Amino acid sequence: MACQFVIQACQRHLDDLMAEKSKSFRYRFDKDLAERAAKFIQLLPHTKGEWAFKRMPITLEPWQLFVVCCAFGWVNKGSRLRRFREVYTEIPRKNGKSAISAGVALYCFACDNEFGAEVYSGATTEETGVEVFPPGATDV
Repeated sequence: MACQFVIQACQRHLDDLMAEKSKSFRYRFDKDLAERAAKFIQLLPHTKGEWAFKRMPITLEPWQLFVVCCAFGWVNKGSRLRRFREVYTEIPRKNGKSAISAGVALYCFACDNEFGAEVYSGATTEETGVEVFPPGATDV
């Protein structure tokens, strides 16, 4: 079961995979880039709770892999720049937002081959927005 927006995002991905074969379509899905980002995040340890105590690595759920791989896998055919610069997700409490966000931030900061990379986190309050930095600092 999924909401209309999730269904549309999945359908767009499938449609774009078909369209990438066309010369007129500007983007292609680079499986290696998508997997690189997902594998990096899954190298990071949990930072809270029992799994953090055991230093267990993060294991992304299929929906999380979809978000990460879509964000990092779609690139412009000519420039190889990422298609998406922003990702918007609505994730309920206690579903690993901070850990995933910290992993994405660390990946963008350290592995994206961009000199002077900057990473931002947005939230409804400053206190909530800063939540991704302690897990990121722990991971480093």
